[in-house]
Amino acid sequence: MSLSSPGSLVNLSRREAFKLGGGLVLGLAFPPSPEFLGYGPAADATTDWLGPYVRVDPHGGVILRVPASEMGQGIHTGLAMVLAEELDLTLDQVRVEMAPNSKAYGHPSQLGSQQLTAGSGSTRGWWQPMAEAGATARATLVATAASRWKVDVATCKTADGVVTSGANRATYGELAVDAAAGSLTKAAPKDRSTWKLVHTEPQRLDIPSKVNGTGVFGIDVKTPPELGTCLNATVLHSPVFGAHLESVDDAAARKMPGVVDVLQFTAKKGSLQETLDFVAVVADTFWHARLAAAAVVAKWEGGRPDLDDDAIAKALAAGLGVIAKTSVVKKSGDAKGQIAAADKTGTVVTATYSVPYLHHATMEPLCATAHVTAEKVEIWAPTQSQTLTEEGIAGCLGVPRSSIRLHTTLLGGGLGRKSEVDFVVEAARIAEHYDKPVKVTWPREEDFKHGFYRPAFAAFMRAGVTKAGDLSGLSVRLSGPNILTRFVPKPIARLIGGSFVGENFYENPYTIRDQHVEYHELDLPIPTGFWRSVSASHNGYFRECFLDEVAHAAGVDPVQFRIDHLDASPRHKALVQRVAAMADWGKPAADGSKRALGIGIVESFGSIVAEVAQVRVTPPAGSTPGQVWATLEGATLKVEKVWIAFDCGRYIHPGIIRAQAEGAMGMGLGAALGEAMSFSGGAAATPNFYAYPVLRMAQMPDVEVEVVEGGPDSPGGVGEPALPPIAPAVCNAIFAATGVRIRKLPIASSGLIV
Repeated sequence: MSLSSPGSLVNLSRREAFKLGGGLVLGLAFPPSPEFLGYGPAADATTDWLGPYVRVDPHGGVILRVPASEMGQGIHTGLAMVLAEELDLTLDQVRVEMAPNSKAYGHPSQLGSQQLTAGSGSTRGWWQPMAEAGATARATLVATAASRWKVDVATCKTADGVVTSGANRATYGELAVDAAAGSLTKAAPKDRSTWKLVHTEPQRLDIPSKVNGTGVFGIDVKTPPELGTCLNATVLHSPVFGAHLESVDDAAARKMPGVVDVLQFTAKKGSLQETLDFVAVVADTFWHARLAAAAVVAKWEGGRPDLDDDAIAKALAAGLGVIAKTSVVKKSGDAKGQIAAADKTGTVVTATYSVPYLHHATMEPLCATAHVTAEKVEIWAPTQSQTLTEEGIAGCLGVPRSSIRLHTTLLGGGLGRKSEVDFVVEAARIAEHYDKPVKVTWPREEDFKHGFYRPAFAAFMRAGVTKAGDLSGLSVRLSGPNILTRFVPKPIARLIGGSFVGENFYENPYTIRDQHVEYHELDLPIPTGFWRSVSASHNGYFRECFLDEVAHAAGVDPVQFRIDHLDASPRHKALVQRVAAMADWGKPAADGSKRALGIGIVESFGSIVAEVAQVRVTPPAGSTPGQVWATLEGATLKVEKVWIAFDCGRYIHPGIIRAQAEGAMGMGLGAALGEAMSFSGGAAATPNFYAYPVLRMAQMPDVEVEVVEGGPDSPGGVGEPALPPIAPAVCNAIFAATGVRIRKLPIASSGLIV
């Protein structure tokens, strides 16, 4: 029997479903897209893992293979909790393993069923399949026990990995062999009213190994001794985007201690990913390779040396002009007419906002280890994208995908950068030249200068406000690059790009009858990619700050203004009310002084997050007390506290949600305060962390998070949605404190000392 709908439980053939020396193996099948047909994981000496996720071992224990990469978001714990809940196990009775690269582990709702950890989609994609797997495993074991004891199934109970009926007792392991000889007993997951583990906060499974140092990140990989002594390598790319390698003088580098070789590579395309021209220096240690790389003299030709910060700013501004070609993202009613009418009888609010290019700036440097032989390619890497990695290596090396075995390590930060596969494919291309493994580590400078950045964007917004203080029309023009053009043909990218780049305007929750949203696409040679929360990271800032301006023009409190315009979105309205209550919005401080508060609410990845920020802005020394703020130059900003109300619908582990909310908010706050990539001479001019001020511990405010289960039964994403609201919340609070609007990020560019 085969069910065609994604996420359906499949009664696999005996050969596919019952393996492992009689153990019970449960798999979930999803209809593969054509490009996946014929590819499977590499053969294992004792196990064929074509499809199974859950193994009940006859020797004891339950093993769960999780397809999603663990990069700090707690997914290995969350999915293990779902399985343990359905199997009536304690969490410590489940052993989690990272699934190998295989079509069997394709995400049920990601484009092309890729094995991919992105878009805050791991829980959303895998909750139901894991629940169904656990429920069916439990039902099958109970049916096996009832048959063995010749009792009614209804008399059987399960707890802590044991089935009982009266005096009869058997562990899951003792039943596994008999269960494997029978057929699966399909069962529906439990009703939430019976949950005992889900919604609680057990210790995360990934934390102990990270604390005691046994957890293996990409940088920690040690290859098996039988493969030979692992070499180390580092890489050099063109300092100018789009340039190609003309010549290399490596004479000095080759004479340096420990150097094995200096290799030159030309650009090569593999699947959707392309490696650029690059130089690799191979040595006995990374440090020797790093020192020798500094002695390599490479000549590069081409690119756009005229590209710099001023050129980018002018391109963004030109895209907002009336003569710039645009595509309509959303149109309802007559926004332009309503704004024109307000211009005569009411007020028109107009503002231009902008954000810079941002880097992912992961703490772990880009790294990967590869071993290439005539028979197979073995990779150890901290990757978010197993499918694209496999495709990229197969395309560049010209090997069958079935010969590639990928070991996914823990990720020391992903944030979208490690969904790219350039650094892994380069490792495979280098290792192809040797009969032993090679670990490739990018210097931090290469990482900063060759990222896939969050694109710079700008927005020109106009709104009409009637004499009665009502919002009568909203017009938005967006200008910036379209990330999708890297992945799909331009006509398709432009067709679907409106809802993507126009996120949070395209599906605006506010009740605004007359709206017009359009987009001008910039074509710049700076590589862009998926940065945490993607388009919501800038559009949430644009929309929520501008609506604060509209509320001020209408003479209405910003919280009340939002409540008044969210009648059609009760989840949003309830969350605004909740976070306002958490922050005691409108009330003075305990000492009676006025507090400077700002609010932002943004929906992304199926979740809604509302945040209130409290700030303190201290005037420069020598300022006149009570002065009107004409400028923020020299003033000092302190973000004192942030309240977060998080509605992700159905959820598993509230502690993980709070941790992700704090982390995402902190990343968004760092970007809002000071982060920005600079460009000069056609190249990235920001070399390292000293010029890219990610949030410091002293800047982290006190944070209060409340998880609100106000949404539908399906779960929303957790890893990204708390990022977008923080920039508008802080900027709106700065206005409350000073009367000065922050319309350009980062905030430090306004002269505020952050």
